[in-house]
Amino acid sequence: MEINIPTEKLDEFKSFLAKKLYEETGILYSEDDIYICNKNGDNTLYGKTLINENLTSAYIFGDINLVNYNKSKITDIENVYGNIYVDSLSKVTSLGSLKNVYGEIFVEKTGLVDLGNLEYVGKTLNLYGMKIENFGNLKKVGGDLSLYHYKGEKIDSIEFVGRSVCADFSELKDLGKIKYIGNDAGFLMSQIESLGDLRFVGGSLDLERTSITSLGNVEYIWGDLNLRKSDLKDFGNLKYVGGRIFMSPKQMIRFRDKIVIKKDGIHFKNDPSYSKLDRDFYITMIKNDFDFKKALNLDNKEYEARNEIEPFSF
Repeated sequence: MEINIPTEKLDEFKSFLAKKLYEETGILYSEDDIYICNKNGDNTLYGKTLINENLTSAYIFGDINLVNYNKSKITDIENVYGNIYVDSLSKVTSLGSLKNVYGEIFVEKTGLVDLGNLEYVGKTLNLYGMKIENFGNLKKVGGDLSLYHYKGEKIDSIEFVGRSVCADFSELKDLGKIKYIGNDAGFLMSQIESLGDLRFVGGSLDLERTSITSLGNVEYIWGDLNLRKSDLKDFGNLKYVGGRIFMSPKQMIRFRDKIVIKKDGIHFKNDPSYSKLDRDFYITMIKNDFDFKKALNLDNKEYEARNEIEPFSF
C-alpha cells in the first residue's frame, strides 16, 4: 500500500483521518494515534517501513516490516491499512494488540506462535512452514490462507477464507471451524484427517495421497474433486461436484451407486434431486476424466448458467 503525502501536509492528513475514524467508531483519536508510512523515507527496507517498539500509534497506514521491533509482543498497534512482514530476523512471537490487517500478513521462518487479538486479515495470511499455537480471535481471511509445509495440526478459530487454502505437504490434521473456502483447497500429501466444519469449496478440492477417510460436512465443491491414492471411504454430506472426480478403480466400484451425472455437474444421494445413473457410463466417465461441457457440446454461457438441472437421458 503506497501513500504519498507531502511532508507539509502530513499533520493535516492525520487530522482528517482522526476525524473520519471518530465518525466511524465514535472514539476520539489524536494525530499521535495515526502513523503514515513513507515508502521513500530513510527508515525503509524494500519499500516497507521499519517500525520499532517505540511506536504507539493505534492506526498505521502503509506497509511495515517488524525486523527492528525489539519486543516479543506487539503493543498499542491495533489496525494496519497495509501489509505486515515478519521475517526470520524478527523477535516478535505474538501479534498482541493487533486486531485488523487490511492487507496481507507474510510470516517466514520466525518465532511467531501467537496471533494475539487478531480478528481480521483482508488479503493473504501466509504461514509457510510455521506452527501457530494460538489463532486468537481470527475468524476471517479475505484472501488466501497459505499453510504450505505448515507444522501445526489444527486451525482453531478461522471460519471464512475468501480465496484459496494451500496446505500441501503440511502436518495439518484438522481444518477446524473453517466453513467456507472461496476458491481451491489443496492438501496434497498432507497429514489431513478431518475437514472439520467445512461446507463449501468454490474451486477444486485436492486430497491426493492423503489418509482422510470421509468428506464429513462438505456439501458443495464447485470445481474438481481429486481423490487419487487417498483413503476416502465415505462422501459424508456431499451433494454436488461441479467439475470432475478423480479416483482409483476400487473407489469407483465402492461409490458407483451414490452418484448421478447431470447437466450442471455430479450429484450425490444427499441431494434431493438425485436419481440413479447407469453405472457403466459412470465408470467410463472416471477413467476418461469426463468433461461435461465437451461431452454435451455446451458453450461456456450455457455451462456456467447452471439453471436447469436435469438427469442425462440415453
